[in-house]
Formats: sequence, C-alpha cells, structure tokens
Amino acid sequence: MDGNRAIVDFGDGRVPADMGMTVLPEVNDSVWILTIDGKDPLVMGFTIPRPGEGTVTSIAGTLVTVSTSLGKVDAQCGFTVGVGDLVKLYWNDGPYVVGPLPSPTTPGEVPSAPDGGPKERTQVFTATESGSYRGRWWTPQVRAGDTNQGIWAYGAKIPGTIPGSATILSVEVFQSIVSTNGAPAIFGLHGFSSVSGAPAPSFGPQQPVGISGGFVPLPTSWGDSLKAGGGYLGVGVNHGGDTIFNSVAADGMSGALRIRYRA
Repeated sequence: MDGNRAIVDFGDGRVPADMGMTVLPEVNDSVWILTIDGKDPLVMGFTIPRPGEGTVTSIAGTLVTVSTSLGKVDAQCGFTVGVGDLVKLYWNDGPYVVGPLPSPTTPGEVPSAPDGGPKERTQVFTATESGSYRGRWWTPQVRAGDTNQGIWAYGAKIPGTIPGSATILSVEVFQSIVSTNGAPAIFGLHGFSSVSGAPAPSFGPQQPVGISGGFVPLPTSWGDSLKAGGGYLGVGVNHGGDTIFNSVAADGMSGALRIRYRA
C-alpha cells in the first residue's frame, strides 16, 4: 500500500491503483483489477473468495492452520485454541482467527432452480431502414397513398428473436407522423429484409389502420406471421389515405414494432 492506494503488478508493470474494496488485501494477494477509459486501475476484490470459518488442524505458536471449504489457511491467533476446534476467520489485513464457533454455520437453503417454463416478454423491434416506392424507391419516408407503397425493414431480427413456439399476446406499430389526410392507411406484412434494391413491395395480410400517432394496435395474428417460421419480416403501408410517416433517419422509433409474447 502507498497511503490509500495499492501498488499492483498488473499488465507489464507495477502500477498504483485506487481501492474499490473495503477489506485490505495482503502483500501477494491476487486481486481483480478494473480499468475504464484510461483512468487509474481500480482494485475490485479478491480473485478467490475468503472463507469465514474452518477447523484448526495444527498449531505453531500464534500461527494456526485452519482447514476451510476452500483449502488450508495459515492465520494468526491471539488466544488458546486446540486442534479440531471450529473457529471464525477475519480477513481485513489478515487472516486472523477472531474466535471459536460452537457449531458450523448453517448454510442457507439452496433455492430451487427456475422452472424454465414460458414467461411473458415484450420486445421493441426498431426498423433499420424505411422507404417508399413509386416506380422506384424515391424517398426514405414511408408514404401511403394512391401512388405510393412504403415499408419499414427490420432485417431478420424479429423471427431471429421470437421463437416459433411463442404465443403472441399483442402487436403494435409506432406511428411517427409527418402529415395525414383522408382515409386510414392500409398496413400489411411484407417479406423484405431491406429497402435497397428491392422491387415494388408485395404484401401479405393487410388491414386499414387508423392514424393516431404513437403505438397503435395491429392484428395479434400478425405476430404469428412475423415470428420464426412465419414467413414475413416486417410491416409497411399498401396505399390507403394520404399519410406520410417519418423516415427511420428522422425518427428512430418510426415503424417500431412492439410485440408482447409468451415463450
């Protein structure tokens, strides 16, 4: 130690390190070191846990050898003990035998393992790309209208996350609106993993969806089509009223799908 700091052999040199543990290690103790963004290292704790008790196996003056659950420990002792005695160990600048124990400490009851059964989960899948098609992909906004089709693309992360065995509880889409006028947009499922280079969008299940902003419900059954093995990769708009949604670049939540499921 150098004042309140430890001097530690770490990496290729001997370096000062701040103390992040309340117990003072001994010289030659092996400790965990944390480094963050080039700041001075931080001593976080012993690399091997310190046992709290053990049984005396031999005595040499004030030095006793104690057998513990983690091996033998040589500890200083300031009172009389005998071989076979159960003792309490103290590790701050130690180890020290600090007293006898009448009986072994009763271990806590081991909790039962998680049953691994289905659990309810909620995942938000943000789109990685967005765009609208009118003879060609011409804008990163998603537009619904007589002459426009638009999609949000999510790669394959939805079927890659939700297993085919999942029970879908709800599906919602985040509407980030630039402007809207007229009839509801017709939302539908598509099989495109990206926008770039894709032909005109083709859609599977479709349904008019009111424009209100924020998360808006979609048919729960669509989640079965988006999970693993469902055959679809995302949602978009297949014509409908004159509505413009923000691009993903303008609003990272545009088109985000929030799916609640049990798996």
